[in-house]
Amino acid sequence: MDELRREGRRPSIGSNEIDSGNVSPGADAHLDGSDWATDILARIPARQSEVVFLRVVAGLCVADVAELLGISEGNVRVLSHRGLQAIQRVLIERGLPADTEAVPSEDEIL
Repeated sequence: MDELRREGRRPSIGSNEIDSGNVSPGADAHLDGSDWATDILARIPARQSEVVFLRVVAGLCVADVAELLGISEGNVRVLSHRGLQAIQRVLIERGLPADTEAVPSEDEIL
């Protein structure tokens, strides 16, 4: 049941459905993927950066992040939410579209 809910929130897109010809480089096109992510995470508060990294990049669940950092699960959720909002602000400052769908919500993360 949980798997069906997850799939419903994040429908998969096959590689043949992506039109790579219409992709334009972003404001940080000179950076490769890991440099770009590291740069963005360095621009938000350290604790938020840790939580966002562990939740989004490492794919850990809230309980695992809470145990790893020695904080409550509620605090993990708050830090994750605030971190994602901070990332969105950084992206907007860099001239990227202010699309609220650009940054996933806490519910959309694993």
